[in-house]
Amino acid sequence: MRQPWPIHGIQVFFFLLFLSVPALNFWFCRLPALDFGIANQALFAYADGRDANCTFILQRDSMPYLSLHFSLWVLLVSPLKWLFGKWTLLLFQAFALVFAGEGIRRVAEYFGFTKVQQVLILLHTYSIGFIYSAIADGFHDNLIAACFVPWLFWSILKEKRFVFWLSFLAILISKENMAIWLLFLIPGLFALANKIRTWKWWVTAISFALIYFVVITQLVMPQLSPAGRFEQLDRFSHLGKGLTEIVTYILLHPLEMLKMMFFSHVQPDEMENIKWEFWLVFLVSGALFSLRYPIFFLAFLPLVFQKEWNKEVVFWGINYHYQIEFVPLLSLGLLVFVARHSSRQGKNILLILALVSSLSSTVYHWHQRKSVWYESTKENLLSKAHYQSEISFGDLSPALPYIQTYHSLSTNSGLLPHLVLVDKLLLFPVIPENGYVLLRNDGKDAYPLSEEEYQNELDDLRKGIGKYQGFKQVWRSEHLSLFKRE
Repeated sequence: MRQPWPIHGIQVFFFLLFLSVPALNFWFCRLPALDFGIANQALFAYADGRDANCTFILQRDSMPYLSLHFSLWVLLVSPLKWLFGKWTLLLFQAFALVFAGEGIRRVAEYFGFTKVQQVLILLHTYSIGFIYSAIADGFHDNLIAACFVPWLFWSILKEKRFVFWLSFLAILISKENMAIWLLFLIPGLFALANKIRTWKWWVTAISFALIYFVVITQLVMPQLSPAGRFEQLDRFSHLGKGLTEIVTYILLHPLEMLKMMFFSHVQPDEMENIKWEFWLVFLVSGALFSLRYPIFFLAFLPLVFQKEWNKEVVFWGINYHYQIEFVPLLSLGLLVFVARHSSRQGKNILLILALVSSLSSTVYHWHQRKSVWYESTKENLLSKAHYQSEISFGDLSPALPYIQTYHSLSTNSGLLPHLVLVDKLLLFPVIPENGYVLLRNDGKDAYPLSEEEYQNELDDLRKGIGKYQGFKQVWRSEHLSLFKRE
């Protein structure tokens, strides 16, 4: 059915917005080597017909891309690199987000929402702050998975088996842990759609997802990994040494695991208030409506578990991409609740209240939050600093003629995603035996060093002492310096 121009206009506007946020950060050299640099390096390798290996993981000299996360989307979209170059993944991600929005709109249409109500539910989806936290940091495979969830639900409602299996596979290949999510997501969506009695359909899907997870994480990824094991489990090493021990601990300590949803596993820990901040944003962004359907809430559980049971603080809060999968679930829960429990006027009121609540939370947390390592310049669209930077790709361009693709290069995290044509990329302070070092002069973008440590290393490099013996400066600008070991 042809849609009126406001819906098309909204989709075009948000496509440009979802592209502009990471694209601006990319141009201003604010996107990190981890994870965007890894994905961009793999994209270029696949497009050129080479094996995709990450050369700047600090703990390893080199690691196959698929041993880090078994994600096939970069491989599948790699031919587009010949059209869009380094911007390919950001364009694909922005399109995926509006594709998800169209799925939400079609579900709303199925439940009889008016055009105005469809606009409101679409705006609610696009107002959830989890989206902006994710895209501000570049491209993420699990975001692509989340974008197929509305279509998975729509296919269940409409009993469109082809769309169901296509969406199922699209989620499954996004990342190895998506298989665990599907074990809960599929029965949750079938329950929300009142289609739980078609058990053969969803039992087949979750059986396949379980087999896929075991094969990929216990056989394929250990074979690809230099460590010979599935290293993502290290994030849960406080629960056990391997998958069996971790699962056993979870089953034997239910009260402890419940406590860990809200408190740190290490006591005392002032960082645990980051978890409370997440829960607050989660509730005001639409989870209160989803709580009406306890069986549907199953779909949230593996996401919450892998987030709050993780031993790494960075996963707990509302930063980065570690909560993007919640977005379609929050919208679908709201949509179904409003459809089943309100008059037409009541629907409008509830949708407006949900939109205002979510948008207010997003804008508030653009300006301040408890989550550590938050960089407001990357995410806060209302901040002047978001549209400014001391350095951009234009400052990087004059150094490129010195660096050939077959060289080795060590550089800052924010510069690295622009330099994926170089054969061997390293994250400073790791340096090549023979090759180049390209660094910012201002001491910013120091990760994994502190700013003070970075400046000390840079001083030693300029003097050519210690491990930097033999390095000479071959080019310098106001913002950057290029060194080469003779």
